[in-house]
Amino acid sequence: VNAKWGGIITPNGLVGRLLLDEAKYDVLGARGRVLVQTDGRTITLTPQGLVVTTPDKLVPEIALASGTVQIDGSKFVSRQVRVSAAGGAAQVDGSGDIYAKTADFSAIWQELAGPWEIVHSGNLTVNVKTPFAGNPEIDGTIVTRGRMPQGKWDGEVRITGGGPDLSHLDW
Repeated sequence: VNAKWGGIITPNGLVGRLLLDEAKYDVLGARGRVLVQTDGRTITLTPQGLVVTTPDKLVPEIALASGTVQIDGSKFVSRQVRVSAAGGAAQVDGSGDIYAKTADFSAIWQELAGPWEIVHSGNLTVNVKTPFAGNPEIDGTIVTRGRMPQGKWDGEVRITGGGPDLSHLDW
């Protein structure tokens, strides 16, 4: 990690900016700025031109321009996280609780370029809940529309699943 930190300690916690010149973890890399704020319990991260590099040829870079990710113990919330990748833009929102094994997630994207001259837009919603210990339930909807040399499409896919644990789900 090659980074610079600038911040202040306030009566309520810590506020600062992390400037990543280069950071690597396994096959991923990162560079850019992240604002960091904490009150000793909740951590709020705000990307500002953060770029994550991947080994994937279709998505070698993912840019996080704005929005917030807030972490409070086992709970997290992402609000209007703006992402650019594959020639298009997306917004991600969601929340969850790792201990309660629950999550709600939504994303909307526009003009993402895929292989074979595919360009598509759409949205995704996913809900994960565990009403009984060890019995997760997942439901989601994908709405997609796009074009390719052979024509256009406009579709919707609904998914539901459940089971005794996340590695043994029936769909």
